[in-house]
Amino acid sequence: MGDSNTRYADIIIDISHEALDRVFQYRVPLSLWKEVRPGSRVFVPFGRGNRETEGYVVAIRPEADYEESKIKEILRVNTEGVSVESELIKVASFLKEQYGSTMIQALRTVLPVKAKMKPKEEVFITLSADIEAAQKLLAEWEQKHYVARARFLFLLIEKGRITKEEAVKGCNFPLKEIRRLAEQGIVKLESRIKYRNPFPELTKRSTGWPLNEEQQAVADNFQKDYDNGKRGTYLLYGVTGSGKTEVYLALIEQVLAKKKQVIVLIPEISLTYQTVRRFYERFGERIAVINSRMSKGEKSDACERIRAGEADVIIGAKNKDTLIFVNEMEAVAGNVYIATDDGSAGYKGLVTALLCDLIDNQGKHYDEVIAIGPMIMMKFVAQTTLKYGIKTIVSLNTLMVDGTGMCGACRVTVGGKTRFTCVDGPEFDGHQVDFDEAMRRQGMYRTIESRKAHMAEERAQGHACNIGLDR
Repeated sequence: MGDSNTRYADIIIDISHEALDRVFQYRVPLSLWKEVRPGSRVFVPFGRGNRETEGYVVAIRPEADYEESKIKEILRVNTEGVSVESELIKVASFLKEQYGSTMIQALRTVLPVKAKMKPKEEVFITLSADIEAAQKLLAEWEQKHYVARARFLFLLIEKGRITKEEAVKGCNFPLKEIRRLAEQGIVKLESRIKYRNPFPELTKRSTGWPLNEEQQAVADNFQKDYDNGKRGTYLLYGVTGSGKTEVYLALIEQVLAKKKQVIVLIPEISLTYQTVRRFYERFGERIAVINSRMSKGEKSDACERIRAGEADVIIGAKNKDTLIFVNEMEAVAGNVYIATDDGSAGYKGLVTALLCDLIDNQGKHYDEVIAIGPMIMMKFVAQTTLKYGIKTIVSLNTLMVDGTGMCGACRVTVGGKTRFTCVDGPEFDGHQVDFDEAMRRQGMYRTIESRKAHMAEERAQGHACNIGLDR
């Protein structure tokens, strides 16, 4: 019979060897009763030399399976390690039985990061004082030639909210001074966890392509089974480019709509940038990617996001007759603003002027801008957002001279490195793109394009070159 004051833990030792692929039982000291539970990572004396070794607790029992005198005691709990939820222990056990792995290998699979990483924090600074008091204080500091303080306060009044990096690096204003102003009730510091993102340039874009009849039949069949509680295995057959991934995305969307989570297993050789981009464009930051190339911090943040279960549009044109996609944008965006050069529809002026008006005069705050259109427009949008410190993504044009994507005609310099729009893009960080170089390269083909367009126009009118210059 077990003693009511004694507990025992079944532990898998963190050593990947078939001879050790079984549980070892240890006594839980009374001082650790509240800390040791299934999934905890603990240190125990192991082997004849009682070497301190780490292991996972997979079960807690009131009685011992072995002679009491031979059972050793748990030394301590690893407070820096990531614990395993009971559901994941069940998954690991399934993997062990189904695929012939050891239990510790299965646990490592369901727990891709061992150590807890310190979360990154993003600190924002806002005004505590009202705007009139702040402007009065700014005038006082300028009069007293407090240059750094005045520069900091001017930026804060202008933008309403700035990051700690903007204040310290942009304004050359020491952090200790910011904290002093916070203690005086002039400013307020707010911090929030900022997850490490291995793909910061990617963002949610679209709702996906409409499924064709065959694809929709697959999605409907899955939906019917899922709603009826049937959990089956499905094989989706199709040649490359037939739209299998779009079906996967649609099925994932159905499950997410029911507040559930989805695991997508892809061989790392297939985990290309383009594959990740398709998922990000569909689900945005709702996806967490884990692979071997990611840093420990990125993996740790991805696990935390999984555990936690966690845009305005401007259209610009020369005039109202050249506007496109207005209805489509209004169907998916909260606000759609029109800008035309001649003022025949919406705001009269360029999209950059409208963007400035929305931010400066209408109190709009944007975390990200996505610019799609003529190269010159994207260049000036990026220049405009840079002064506001707004992340900006631009969509550049692919250009295949030889029709294979191997010509390099659409190469572009991004952040000082050569990138290819047709392979690495088309989306890039707008603040890193060398637009002047890109426009010069694009202009190389303008003469050829104009000549081809002129020939096509003449052929449409019945003209033909007798010596074959229009071929």
